[in-house]
Amino acid sequence: MNKSAIYFGGVNEANKRAILNLMNMEEGSFPLRYLGVKLRPNKWKTSDCDCILDKGNLKLNNWASRNLSFVGRAQLIHSVLLGMRNFWMTLFILPKKVTAAIDKSYRDFLWGSMEIEDSSWYFKKILRLREIINRDALLGAGKNGKFKAKLFYNSLITAEISEYAPTIWHKICVPKRRFICWQAINDHLLTRDHLSRVMEIVNKNCHVCEMHPESHNHVFFECHFAKLVMTEIGTWFGLNNWPSDFKQWKDWCSKKLKNLLDTVMNTIMAAAVYFHWLNKNGCWFNRCCRAPGLVSREIKNVVKYKIMSRSFQHLKGRDLYIINVINSW
Repeated sequence: MNKSAIYFGGVNEANKRAILNLMNMEEGSFPLRYLGVKLRPNKWKTSDCDCILDKGNLKLNNWASRNLSFVGRAQLIHSVLLGMRNFWMTLFILPKKVTAAIDKSYRDFLWGSMEIEDSSWYFKKILRLREIINRDALLGAGKNGKFKAKLFYNSLITAEISEYAPTIWHKICVPKRRFICWQAINDHLLTRDHLSRVMEIVNKNCHVCEMHPESHNHVFFECHFAKLVMTEIGTWFGLNNWPSDFKQWKDWCSKKLKNLLDTVMNTIMAAAVYFHWLNKNGCWFNRCCRAPGLVSREIKNVVKYKIMSRSFQHLKGRDLYIINVINSW
């Protein structure tokens, strides 16, 4: 009798006293502790879950767990700690604050092993993503049941995606030419008009023609050298609609590549911008400018090799004519 207590629910005081006198037992109060577990007639409170958190923290913070590797910590969480949490959840409905605290402690324990001083800089940047991502962001980056890094990366970008990005970064172009085109179309290349803002430049004229101030629009469209090169390219391929300024170039790149002709024109544009910039730098650093005919020949060759390296089957009509023109060079 000394080890027992009687608990009441929905009983008035008169009946309670009568029962206690009859049974000769002490009255117990909730929560009732049984085998280390607090029991109560209603849902658990956050304060009742201290035993769960304490047991989990005891497993996480002992000396053996602190020295585990990343794989060892993951195995401990899956085999022991998650099993402990699931056991309690089969017995009681745990409050959301408690489940969130358990998940956070497991996550910190797992990824804490990776924050070491000799980790590479990009891996440290990946670890910092833990502070800004959530479950919804990860689920939203899935496609056909698989995680897509591209979708996840785009979801983290707050800036608007440029309409001309798919054309500039098209796989038909060589990566280094894509990069120069991307810098050029965003007006980010170090032409003299930009350099004059941060340093004193006596002569701001173009390196190639030495007649007009150097800018993006001049180097790629207005310079006499650029016009001669594109005239030869247009004569070879029949390009009559080469953009005359940056606005026309952006407008053209903002449209989707619909056919083989658009793809070839995009390849020619990327190669022309790249070789114009290469020649401009050569005029300054090497004190040697190349002839327009030589530059146009290089553009023709790289376009031919790139286009002919792709497999084209069952071509007819205009597409077949385009391939024959390119292959004839």
